[in-house]
Amino acid sequence: MNKLAIAAVALLVAACGSKHSGTVDTDQGKLDYSVDKSNGDTSVTLSSKEGDVKYNSGATVKADLPEGFTLYPGATVINTTTASHAEGSGTQVFMSTKDSKDKAIAFYRKQAEAAGIDIKADVKSGPMETLSGTSKDGENFMVSATEGPDATAIRLLLAKGFDS
Repeated sequence: MNKLAIAAVALLVAACGSKHSGTVDTDQGKLDYSVDKSNGDTSVTLSSKEGDVKYNSGATVKADLPEGFTLYPGATVINTTTASHAEGSGTQVFMSTKDSKDKAIAFYRKQAEAAGIDIKADVKSGPMETLSGTSKDGENFMVSATEGPDATAIRLLLAKGFDS
């Protein structure tokens, strides 16, 4: 089962549904979802013969980052998505900062290298730069920073045990 692809579909179904909770039968298994009415955060559990995959997404979801990684200092967290299953977990955080993309990328490059991440790609395209790599124990890392006129948008993704 491609758990990352299912995550996108599951969160879309939950966030766009007219109900605040429910169950959907999919070809991958049973999908239970709920939306917190007070803050809009979404929780999704996909149950299949391969086991359960749990997702939480929203502005108030706590970022569960691996040791050695932190949120960007002073950044505003826009949204966090966490995912977990028996073989692994992952976190994606969208943030905004007044700092330059170069400063944000340097911050996460230093953390990734200290965590034993082998940076395999460093792609620069106009106002955006993306770093990605993997550690020896299978931790996947990706950070993207896009500099805008008023702020820099940061997307941080750390995951272990998920199919791509």
